[in-house]
Amino acid sequence: MKHLFESSDAEGPYSAITFDIVLDLSLVGFLSVVSAVLAEAGISIYALSTYLRDYIFVQSSHADEAVRKLDELIMRCRDQKLL
Repeated sequence: MKHLFESSDAEGPYSAITFDIVLDLSLVGFLSVVSAVLAEAGISIYALSTYLRDYIFVQSSHADEAVRKLDELIMRCRDQKLL
C-alpha cells in the first residue's frame, strides 16, 4: 500500500493529549476554548472527538508548552469556580 502514498506529504512527530473526563454530550464549546488558548500561544492542533473522550494532537516540539497552557487554563477555571 505504501506506493499509494508516495506523493503524500507527512508531518510529525505529533503528541496526543487526552482529555480524560466524561463530558456531557450537550456541552457546547469545550474544544473551542482549548483551541483558542493554544492558538494564542501559536500552537496548532488536530482535534479528534469520540463518544467518551476528546483528544488533541500537537507537534511534539510544542507538547510541553501545550500542556503548560492547558494547566494554566484549568487553574483559571478553578479560580473562577468553573470546574
